[in-house]
Amino acid sequence: MLDYRALELFIGKQVTSANKQRDKLKAIAEQKNVNSIFEYNIRMIGAENDDTFLLDPHSVPYYGRQPLLKCYLGASHTVGKGYYLDLIHTAKGEPVFSKINDNYYDLRQRFAANILEFRKILGGDKNRKLTFVVDRAIFGIHFIKEIQKENIHIVTWEKDYKKGEWDSNSKYPVKTFSIMKYRNRKDDSYTYTVQYFKRHWKKDNSSAQYIVLLKKPNKESVELSILCTDFSYDEQTAITLILTRWLQENDIGYLILLGINQITSYLYESYEDIAETLTDRQIKNKEFALMTAQKLKMKKEIGLLIVDREIYLERKEQQMDKLTAEAENYKAQLIESNISDVQRKIIEKKLKKVNVRIKRLPKDKNKALENNRKKQDTLWKKVREIDEGMKELPQQVSRLETLIKNEYAKLNFMPKSFMDAVKINARNIIYQLLKIFRPIWNNYRNDLLILRELITAMGHIQENEKLITIALNPARQYTKKQKHKILIFLFEISNITNKYYNTDKMVVFTLYEL
Repeated sequence: MLDYRALELFIGKQVTSANKQRDKLKAIAEQKNVNSIFEYNIRMIGAENDDTFLLDPHSVPYYGRQPLLKCYLGASHTVGKGYYLDLIHTAKGEPVFSKINDNYYDLRQRFAANILEFRKILGGDKNRKLTFVVDRAIFGIHFIKEIQKENIHIVTWEKDYKKGEWDSNSKYPVKTFSIMKYRNRKDDSYTYTVQYFKRHWKKDNSSAQYIVLLKKPNKESVELSILCTDFSYDEQTAITLILTRWLQENDIGYLILLGINQITSYLYESYEDIAETLTDRQIKNKEFALMTAQKLKMKKEIGLLIVDREIYLERKEQQMDKLTAEAENYKAQLIESNISDVQRKIIEKKLKKVNVRIKRLPKDKNKALENNRKKQDTLWKKVREIDEGMKELPQQVSRLETLIKNEYAKLNFMPKSFMDAVKINARNIIYQLLKIFRPIWNNYRNDLLILRELITAMGHIQENEKLITIALNPARQYTKKQKHKILIFLFEISNITNKYYNTDKMVVFTLYEL
């Protein structure tokens, strides 16, 4: 949708062929170039010396034909072919770094490698202490100790926390603060009330645990447990950051709108080709695990057959006792002299039927027990066959060799990484404009939508001796009040543009009038 002729007025001759653009992308898609874009992006938003960030890992489904590794797809709560997009945001919610990888390494392994790469693009002391707010998926004492060695700390939820430890009369001082939230306008706000006390985490004395009682308007209080691996970290900052973590969760929606989930390039490599670049590890042999599961299933079936046999025997004994008692009752009735001949014949007939059932009962029981035994023998035979087969299988195998054997592939993520860096930069440019537009428009529900329409609006550029007038022609009509707000915004943009470029001619943004 770009007008290349108009674009040439600002940045010169451009490559307009899609194929040539793809070739150019492949040529420049290197990590150093990706990092250069991120470095510019960090300087633009003024995050060079930040030391607190938000980590937001995302899984993206892959619908192509290549045999990619499977991963958990959070959006659909399923497992399927896909890859991971790990995003890092500032504490204000601005994306500053992204890394794409498949499921060969888990999140903890990716986290350590990503932070090492991320440190390269930061300003200031590149070895300084960094704190990351992580909503989920990172936990464990061993992991915490390892990353602390690298001067990295995390703020996260306590896994498997059981409510009931909140105590307003705790020996630890209870503190209270508020978090202001906004609905649709700057004058439409509400407040979260946060009460908490801080103590050493019993599983790791160097980490802080915050027991929090969160009160939202017109709702019941919620008890939470938050962990911070840096005991000296500011308490309210740690709690506020994780309670307002939706900054990064909501931002992914806009990044997707800018195309961050687009695959960009279908280039791929086999695991055999990239084996030397990967760290191998031993994993459970799936074939061994499958046979173990089959063996357990069969043993369970055998156990059920044994239980069924015992229940059957008990039921047949009760049935025999009942029939014997019934026969004895009929015999006792026949001894009595005061019964009629008709009654005697009826009783004799009933006795005969009961005797037939008593006689058949052992045969039926033996037949059922024999069938049960045969089923058990068949299952035990299969269990022994599985045991023999398992003797020849290793319990663990090389993950890398397994992937090579099964001809798994890995996408070449570098072209996408480069384009993602551009899209992240674009997102932050748009949000820099939003900082100006939002207080003027004062409708938080649709301000970003209106701003996007202004950014993508067609228009006319007119130039004379004194002015360069850029008249936008948006796709919608505005009310007089809305138009006034937009003109105020465009006036602000005009001032910023003239101040930044310092040109001989004034640049004026306005709305095109028919």
